[in-house]
Amino acid sequence: MGIRLLLIAAVVLAISWAVFKALRGRGSIGVKENIGDSLSGIPRNDLKRLRNICRGDVDQMNRLIDFEKNRRPGITNGEACRKAIASLTRDNR
Repeated sequence: MGIRLLLIAAVVLAISWAVFKALRGRGSIGVKENIGDSLSGIPRNDLKRLRNICRGDVDQMNRLIDFEKNRRPGITNGEACRKAIASLTRDNR
């Protein structure tokens, strides 16, 4: 009886861990402490598209947005994100 209970608990923990990992990687852009100020205020669709282009590298996303903001002072984070997406899309043709 004790071994069965232990096996059931191990299976439940393994399934819970797998589900957690799958959900964590799917919907969010990363762990909160990795998100810089340059990613705040950006529409979710633009952020997802930039994340896909950067293959999930949040540091690269921050650098690209900061680069666009330095090129064009005064633009919003959303505009900088869209400019970064356009530049990457144009450069990768």
